Amino acid sequence: MAIHQTRIGLALSGGGIRAALFHFGVLRFLAERKCLENISCVSTVSGAGLGVSLILAKNNFLWPSSEAFVESVLPPAMETVLGRDLQETLRRLYRLQPDVGLDILLAKALEAEWGIRASLQDVDPALCWVINAVTFETGGNFRFTRQYMGEAQLGYALRPDFPVSTAVAVSAAYPLPLVSDFPSIGPHTLDMRPYQWHKEPVPGGNRPDGNCRPRSFCHLWDGGVYDNLGLEALYADGSLLRGLDFLIVSDASKPLTECVYTDGEPSQNEARVWDISADRLNRTLIRDLLCNVTGKGKGAYIRIGKPAAYYPTTLAAPSKEAAAMLVQNGYESAQKALRTDQRMMAWSSCRS
Repeated sequence: MAIHQTRIGLALSGGGIRAALFHFGVLRFLAERKCLENISCVSTVSGAGLGVSLILAKNNFLWPSSEAFVESVLPPAMETVLGRDLQETLRRLYRLQPDVGLDILLAKALEAEWGIRASLQDVDPALCWVINAVTFETGGNFRFTRQYMGEAQLGYALRPDFPVSTAVAVSAAYPLPLVSDFPSIGPHTLDMRPYQWHKEPVPGGNRPDGNCRPRSFCHLWDGGVYDNLGLEALYADGSLLRGLDFLIVSDASKPLTECVYTDGEPSQNEARVWDISADRLNRTLIRDLLCNVTGKGKGAYIRIGKPAAYYPTTLAAPSKEAAAMLVQNGYESAQKALRTDQRMMAWSSCRS
């Protein structure tokens, strides 16, 4: 297969700032091997969406070349993460506007602090970027892309003029408090009335029953509730989707550890139930991935390692030392996962 024809898909997990920085390290490893040019589709959940939106914002919402990522995108992105504290901005905005949903305030913080000021239609048309959320009413995987937004039961709005900041904030609408004295971010109430909804996510692809007659509103939550790896947009039923040749899954999920039930702390106990559910789902998806993708030479699974894995799920700016540790862990985890993959090494050596 010709190198320029190789299509790589990235599935990047949620996990707040921990995930964003870990994925930066994975991307740096790929960039140093001249592989970013082969990435045609990126599927993000929660924290990964934060990271990818920042990368795009630093490159005029174009997917960067490998050289540009290393030299002119990653350094200012790191400066923004370190110097622009989303969680503190969210607190400040909440004190000023307590009646406004935290999902909307997070979108405002992304625009003001991280420069995420663009519509989905401004995103690089050469890149398929899928931002994953979940629909409360149907339990379906609601996706935001340049081509469409929606899900199978509600229908699809084609070429939506929808803010990237809001889509990313919706995907990161963690359904539990990030800290004990702060409310949860989600859900996002989506007004469906301004859009025309179709049965299928492609122009002219309607079924015989024509356009949808959707409800007026739906409620969207963190994509990690549905699938914290963002896999479904790129892989299903043992097959790679969207014409991909190789799938890389970068997992910055926090490992499940033993804990004690705490009387009088319902938020902590609710968080534990969330963690158990997410961990079980992740394990099921990973077993299938290892069997049908990595085991057949079609992809690689990159898992966050210690001590990075135990960095808290937060939107707060990290210290320089913590940020460096998380990025380096992503780089080394990618190196470990991909160094034995002959197809990936052949691509990188040819491109060099």
